[in-house]
Amino acid sequence: MQSIVVLGYLEPFSAVVLSAVLLREGMSLLRLLGVGCILGGAMLAEMSGKKTRSSFSE
Repeated sequence: MQSIVVLGYLEPFSAVVLSAVLLREGMSLLRLLGVGCILGGAMLAEMSGKKTRSSFSE
């Protein structure tokens, strides 16, 4: 289950890389910043969710 979550985090990054390689679209700093924001937000949400779940089990 955790490996699926990790792959879900990589999806925005892989979409930008594949569009640059396969479709020859430009890889701008703004796109990379957007991918970083998406990944960072998803990781923060996952980390805060784990803290909440662990507090209920104690």
